[in-house]
Amino acid sequence: MSFDEEIQAVIIHQLFRKQKWMANHIAYDKIKKWVVAGLRGKNGKETDHGLKQLIKENLIIPKPTNYGLQISLNIEFKEEIDRRMKKFYDV
Repeated sequence: MSFDEEIQAVIIHQLFRKQKWMANHIAYDKIKKWVVAGLRGKNGKETDHGLKQLIKENLIIPKPTNYGLQISLNIEFKEEIDRRMKKFYDV
């Protein structure tokens, strides 16, 4: 398992714990800060790359707003999200 997969699992887990599915979204920057704080010694570029990769794979839905980019988990890919989380967490 690569470090990118670990970052993506942390991001997905944070959104899952906060129950951020579909219309219930959270600020992109807030998730980025949480993940960087949780993975001490890592910078925001790696977290940015992980978030962009998840958006590209449609596991996270971006929602541009006038107050910044908001993100949420895509319910259509729930099985894939569960599978990725179970690699690193007991859910």
